[in-house]
Amino acid sequence: MSELYYPKDLIDKYRDVLVGHDDWYESVYEHFKEMMSAIGIRVANIYFTGFWSQGDGACFEGRVEDWGKYLLHLGYDNLILHQAAEDSWSFSWAHRGRYYHEQCVTYDDELWRPANPFDEEKAPLQYDTWANTLGVFDLLQLAEEMKENLRGHMRSLYRTLEEEYDHLTSDETVSAWMQDNYIELTELEI
Repeated sequence: MSELYYPKDLIDKYRDVLVGHDDWYESVYEHFKEMMSAIGIRVANIYFTGFWSQGDGACFEGRVEDWGKYLLHLGYDNLILHQAAEDSWSFSWAHRGRYYHEQCVTYDDELWRPANPFDEEKAPLQYDTWANTLGVFDLLQLAEEMKENLRGHMRSLYRTLEEEYDHLTSDETVSAWMQDNYIELTELEI
C-alpha cells in the first residue's frame, strides 16, 4: 500500500466521486455479458443492490441461446443431447419481487423428451443410441442443475460488482483521482 498524498478527511469528502453516477458498473456488466455469451447464455437485464444490507445481491434475466455451448459448460458433451436441446428446448428466467439476488428469479423451462426420430426396425443402432441417451436422461435433474449453475453466476456477478465498488472507493483510487483532477489540499475545511 502506497502512502497517500491527501489526508483521510479530504479523501472521505470525495469518496463516492467515482461511483456517484449510474454507469460505474457498465464495464462489469459488459464483461459479464461477454462471459455468459461464451457459454451460450444471452443476458437481457442485470439488477443489483449493494453492498451493506441483508437482501443485497445481483441477478440477471436471460435465456439459453446456444445449447451446445451451455451443455458443454455444464459438462454434457453428448451430441444427441445437444441436438435434442437445439431442436426443442427452451429455458429462460426473469426477475421477480423487490429484491435483486439469485433467489429472486423465476424460471420458464421447457425441457421435454422428443419422440425418438429413428425407426426401430430400419435404424436399430440409431434408435438404441437415441433411446439410451435421451430415453433415460433425467430432465428434472438437468433443470435443477441449470438453475443452480445460474445462481452461481449471479453470486459471482455480485462479488465482482462489490470488488469494483470497493476498488473505486478505496483510498488509493480516490487519492489518484484527486491528483489527476488537481484537487488542492486547501479544499479541506477544518
